[in-house]
Amino acid sequence: NSDQGRHSTRHKLTAPLFFSISDDLHSLTKGTLSCIPGVGGVVAELFEKVITPPLARRREVWMNQVAEALNELRETILDFSWDKLREDETFLDIFLQAGQIALRNHHAEKIVALKNAVCNSALKINLEETQQLVFLRYIDELTIVHLKLLDLMRDPRQWATENNHKFPDFITSALTNVIYHAFPELKAQEALTELFVNDLQTRGLLQEVNIHGTLTFHGLMAARSTEMGNCFLRYISDPKK
Repeated sequence: NSDQGRHSTRHKLTAPLFFSISDDLHSLTKGTLSCIPGVGGVVAELFEKVITPPLARRREVWMNQVAEALNELRETILDFSWDKLREDETFLDIFLQAGQIALRNHHAEKIVALKNAVCNSALKINLEETQQLVFLRYIDELTIVHLKLLDLMRDPRQWATENNHKFPDFITSALTNVIYHAFPELKAQEALTELFVNDLQTRGLLQEVNIHGTLTFHGLMAARSTEMGNCFLRYISDPKK
């Protein structure tokens, strides 16, 4: 049993030092700042005491989450192996790109989306590398509200079921009322809501729609995400689901 335990530990993915380059850049940056006449020492100290600890914490959280998720996949999927993953250049590119984005974000929802993207890439999701990189850029650029709005517009009925939400029995209304009923905090931010919808449409994730136009209840509950939008949501969703 002890031998089996050692064998299991030896083959379990831990948070590897994929960011050694970042560590080198950190040391170089700190050294450069300390050389600035007059303020160099103060700036270097600020960099070391204020900037570095949160970055190190974010990196550790990110690496541990990805390691745990990949380990879980390895235990449940028969043909999933570290050897195949190590030879997968697309996966490595996605992993490194997602890691850089993770360091720039503190929102848990974005970290989860990035982790899911890495896992789906590891599972050879049917997406070209270029499309995966575009989707990673979308995770970076879009806010959590964008992602929630897209999820709502994909299928309002399904969203209501999954979120234990009951929409009023609208006879006729505008999509804005569906949005505001789902996310009351947006009601006082009409211009911002329009911007969110426009951003999703510009990226081809949401169909062109007048959110102020009058629609029947059936029209309000219709799916309005595009095929690309659905693909994006699948890419950032838990592969186990």
